[in-house]
Amino acid sequence: MKILSEILMFFERSRDAKKENTHIKQGNILIKAGLTLFTAGIILNITFSIQSNIQFSFIINSSIGWFVSILGAILILVGIIIIILGLSNEKKEWRLKKFYYLKGIDNQMPDPPIHALPKMAIWYHESPILLSIGNQSLNNTFDDLKFSMKMIEDKVEQYQSKGVFFAGIARIPCLFFIGYSFRNAHSKISLLEHEHQSDKWVMLEQVDAFDINLKIDSNIKNETKEITDIAITIEFTSEILKQELPLHLQSNLIRIKSTRNYSHNLITSQRTLHRIIEDIINELIKLNKKCNRLHLFISAQISVIFELGRRYQDGMIGNITIYNYDAIKKGYPWAISLTDNKIKLERFE
Repeated sequence: MKILSEILMFFERSRDAKKENTHIKQGNILIKAGLTLFTAGIILNITFSIQSNIQFSFIINSSIGWFVSILGAILILVGIIIIILGLSNEKKEWRLKKFYYLKGIDNQMPDPPIHALPKMAIWYHESPILLSIGNQSLNNTFDDLKFSMKMIEDKVEQYQSKGVFFAGIARIPCLFFIGYSFRNAHSKISLLEHEHQSDKWVMLEQVDAFDINLKIDSNIKNETKEITDIAITIEFTSEILKQELPLHLQSNLIRIKSTRNYSHNLITSQRTLHRIIEDIINELIKLNKKCNRLHLFISAQISVIFELGRRYQDGMIGNITIYNYDAIKKGYPWAISLTDNKIKLERFE
């Protein structure tokens, strides 16, 4: 049974990997051709043995059948060898992909959602890199954030991985700056999204949803004057109430919404995410030219917050502050700011 299980697993892995691996594609073609020839040779032997009345003719025809079967068996063997080499290379490639899992809220499941990764990643992944941000106190949260950021930045510089998978939940400012830590990672980053309704993790799809676009409402009182601060609300999950914003930021306000209704999982596609984030980043770059500091109030899903942080450009967007909402206090008692590449915990109580 164990041998049968290993054989079935071998063919399952080769089937999953053949989409992108040339060696495995070629190996599968050779195995199919070999099976066809091997079967054809056996059929020829049976046919000739039934129809042949002359012994000499039977020997010749039988030799042809055996030759075809042997050729088929050789092709099967060569195909299997090529697939084994392909799987070995595939294993090396997947071993270079890194999986980060961030645990940043108290009731979050402790185990990384390995099941949500692509099958090949499940077969070959190394142990996930675990990041943890505690919530016992604000100082504790900020210290854990800085430690996690340092760990990510060190690993990003230590090696160039072939790809990164990221899943995690944390307070909005922390999630933004975790994304910011990956800004120098040149490898492809695939995001896992937490589904609010089912409480499951899923990979973002690749197909773009072209009906999701941005709506931008500007409420800057005097654009001709020099402005010190501009508040930007990003409202995808729920509405952000103007009266709950800090009083001194209510006069210069930009609202960014989507053309769809509010949803906890508005964006399900990686391409849609990149397109929407690109539009937001371009808007932030334009707004930065009008003021000294941007203040972000975000109500959006995990992947949006992470990607906003990852795409933040120090020289183009400048000083920025990301606020955390407190539902009990109906306001924003703390934030994390970035000034000249230095992050700082801000308290407003």
